[in-house]
Amino acid sequence: MGRVCRDGNAVCVLLMLSGACVLNGLTAQQVPIDCSANRGGCQHTCVTSILQKRSFCICDASHQLSSDRRTCVSTEPLPYLLYGERKKLGRIRITGTHHRILQHFASVDVDFKAFDYDYESSQVFFVAGDSPLFWPHIGAASMYDGSGGRALYYLPRDARVTSLNVDWLRKRILYLDSRRNAVYHCNFNGSSHSLLLNLSSQVSGNGQLSGLTIDPYSRFEC
Repeated sequence: MGRVCRDGNAVCVLLMLSGACVLNGLTAQQVPIDCSANRGGCQHTCVTSILQKRSFCICDASHQLSSDRRTCVSTEPLPYLLYGERKKLGRIRITGTHHRILQHFASVDVDFKAFDYDYESSQVFFVAGDSPLFWPHIGAASMYDGSGGRALYYLPRDARVTSLNVDWLRKRILYLDSRRNAVYHCNFNGSSHSLLLNLSSQVSGNGQLSGLTIDPYSRFEC
């Protein structure tokens, strides 16, 4: 059954579905409030039913009303943070929960130099190594649980990788070797490895480049 409601000067129709009002895909709970003052205390939107002469709070898409029927809580998954330390690569939610170690080299002296991830393939890519017992390499593992950890491409022994980025549009891994002041790239499986750009001319004296990022859409191009 449709209900005509008013939100400010806009008139709209709400449908009753399982006891909740739905407006353009938004959900609302029936709570006696007054929309005329400060949106009735609603965090997102306050609507008034003309027929029933009652007002309700509604939430934007991907949100739901909390127990107070006024504030809105996101129903989307919370983002994760990826972090690296000397021998570990892990992830943790921004709330401090769901902590998991994705890669852990316990038996050798290994440093995680740089890492990035690809959302579509759910993989994290990293550079690890640089010790007498462990050859530096580009590796990959599952972002969910660290399974499938593997080396994709072994780097020169003297490589000094300071940045790694994923071009998720072209499915390429780019990394900066600051010892050579050069950017290299390869496919997600480590194949077709090649020099992309030599930046030696951008460095003054005997300096070394230390950072790299990528804009897949070229939105900063003049």
